[in-house]
Amino acid sequence: MKLPLSKIFLLFSPFSISSYNDSEDCKIYISIVGNLDNIINCCENNQCDSKGRIIALNLDKFHLTSIPPSITELEDLEKLNLRNNELTSIPEEIFQMKKLVTLDLSYNKFQNISSSISNLSKLENLFLSNNELTNIPDEIFKLEKLELLDLSFNKLQRVSPSIKSLSKLKFLYIGNNELTGLPNEIFTLKKLRELFLNDNKLNNIPESIKNLSDLLYLIIHNNEFTYLPDEIWKLKDLIFLDVSNNKIKSISDEIENLKKLNKLYLSNNEIISLPMEISSLKRLKLLDASFNKLHNLPPSIGDLSELSELYINNNELQRLPNEIFKLQLNKFSIGNNPELNTKMINFINNDNAIRYCDFSNVNITCYQKNTCETIKGLNNTSLIACTDTEINDIRQSILPSKTVLYIVFASVSAFVFITVVSVTIYVFVRIKNRKLKRESMAVMEILNASSKSLDFHNQSQNSLNTYSHYRI
Repeated sequence: MKLPLSKIFLLFSPFSISSYNDSEDCKIYISIVGNLDNIINCCENNQCDSKGRIIALNLDKFHLTSIPPSITELEDLEKLNLRNNELTSIPEEIFQMKKLVTLDLSYNKFQNISSSISNLSKLENLFLSNNELTNIPDEIFKLEKLELLDLSFNKLQRVSPSIKSLSKLKFLYIGNNELTGLPNEIFTLKKLRELFLNDNKLNNIPESIKNLSDLLYLIIHNNEFTYLPDEIWKLKDLIFLDVSNNKIKSISDEIENLKKLNKLYLSNNEIISLPMEISSLKRLKLLDASFNKLHNLPPSIGDLSELSELYINNNELQRLPNEIFKLQLNKFSIGNNPELNTKMINFINNDNAIRYCDFSNVNITCYQKNTCETIKGLNNTSLIACTDTEINDIRQSILPSKTVLYIVFASVSAFVFITVVSVTIYVFVRIKNRKLKRESMAVMEILNASSKSLDFHNQSQNSLNTYSHYRI
């Protein structure tokens, strides 16, 4: 059998395979998982230090129903991965492993967590997702070094206000639970960068969310929100916002404050229109406003110069603004807008055809060749070609007209002329003033010299008189 290079390398490493497997830590590992034929070296599946001591133990997908107490003999263990097993309880011995930094217990069958978890004082990352937890012991909130807490996909109905003690928390995932409300204390965690509240029964977000000034990701889809508090629009560092699958009816014009936003998901709501101010999102790359009640789009949408994906399918659109052809899109979905009648020409800023277009159940009155590479819902060859006149009419409506260009050119020319004249006059006056100043200085020097000569003459005359007096 030909060994992989990684295993051949181990043969020539300072520690042979047998010496690794003979280490006390590897014996413990083998006792947990069994002496499997595919385990050539226990440090290949785990992470060991130079002495063969396991510092990261990976027990993912071993179908374990229990953990032997001997695991506590792995005294240097820092990371323990027990995800994807069939564990119903956690042995108390694990909570004696005080060097643990990361503990992953997700995808098991836990119904509760022992209060002894508070002993893991160095823990920074705790994964408890996809279990059957109905409550969380307050002792978890004594883990003051915790930076990541994943409680998603459980059966939690509340979050304790004690969560405020996790002052270093950066990542909080509590989606896919049964939450109907949130404690204000969550919004005192000012270091939070990612907050996932999706798939719950929430209908309100406290105004104190504005305190999360470092927040980058806010995920609240699949809840029961009918509106978004204005304080959300004060989270100026947001790059990802997902409010889809709610009952939201409008989007505030204060969305213009989210100038760093990259992706915005608004789908499956009851939104009738988008604000003109959406054009301020200059970094937006994806906008999904599908499955709403949009009747039209603001012309300012054409100013989203970074937008590459636009999904406005399944709405009540009747027309598209010509400014939409200023975008540089890779994906463009307008399908299932049965009242929409629109021409489709090449997007003027696209160097290539749009990779994917969805025109299902839409009346495309004419189509310019090479607008899309792949079209869903229409036969590319059966489309009526747009005439040059139709294409030019659209282009001229979104490009500056000759009159506008003339006015702009005339204004710029006038500004340049006035500026040049003003600068010339200013320089001339400065030069003239400097010349006058130099002439004045020269006259003063002459007068000073004359005065000095007169003084010298007077002194000389006095000296001569005195000399003559003494001669007499």
